[in-house]
Amino acid sequence: MFSKVLGTAWEVTGAMNYFLATGNVVTKSGLGLMQFSGTTVLAEKLNYWRYLSHFRCVHRGAFFAEMRTTTVRKLLPEAWA
Repeated sequence: MFSKVLGTAWEVTGAMNYFLATGNVVTKSGLGLMQFSGTTVLAEKLNYWRYLSHFRCVHRGAFFAEMRTTTVRKLLPEAWA
């Protein structure tokens, strides 16, 4: 019983290590994700402010980056109140 639980814990730990190291998700069920690669961003410690900027960014995924609706929108004069 104990070895079975320990084996399951090792599978989860190994999968999380692989996920954080490469950014690729390996799953049996698919988890309903739209993408399986590029889901993590490596935080590099060049300086303090650059390190903090990694945690302020929002990454919506490669699917949204490839969409044609992500073009720059014009700010028209009617938008100003």
